[in-house]
Amino acid sequence: MDVSTRTEDGVTVATLQGDFDAHHSDTILAELAKIEPGPSGLVLDMSDVTFLDSAGISALITLREQSPNGSVTIARPSAPVERVLGIVGLLELFGLGTA
Repeated sequence: MDVSTRTEDGVTVATLQGDFDAHHSDTILAELAKIEPGPSGLVLDMSDVTFLDSAGISALITLREQSPNGSVTIARPSAPVERVLGIVGLLELFGLGTA
């Protein structure tokens, strides 16, 4: 799992690539927690995430709870990510519309 960050128009974007699973979730959460979110919060580009399990979901929720303004959104989710977040009812929580 790889994480890279960039700033676009004052928005901090973290791009995730690979499997977001039990094997990687603690490391990814630690890396994401170090990122200073922009005024609009943190946007996670998950277009290249190939797998998301319950540990990854837990890390996403923890990241959102620890965010200074509670604003963590997901942009461009891959089909597997969108499917899993839809099944567990978290699409709306991460700014992806109604489940």
